[in-house]
Amino acid sequence: MAVAAILPRARLGEDQAAAVRAVTQDGDTVVCVVGPAGTGKSHTMGTAAQAWAASSIPVRGLAVSAAAAGVLEAE
Repeated sequence: MAVAAILPRARLGEDQAAAVRAVTQDGDTVVCVVGPAGTGKSHTMGTAAQAWAASSIPVRGLAVSAAAAGVLEAE
């Protein structure tokens, strides 16, 4: 699976890697990730988006503010 190939290169903490596994492998069509600023949510979701894209799954990211959306887009 794409997740197994992408995670070793992603430089994520174990909690972040677990989040990527959870959001990409649970079969959910909508996923919400919540956490304090600076905890790596955007980088984590960027890794998940890479896994989805490698599996030909379309990705749409949403954020609650324009600033957060800019960070999400950059990741």
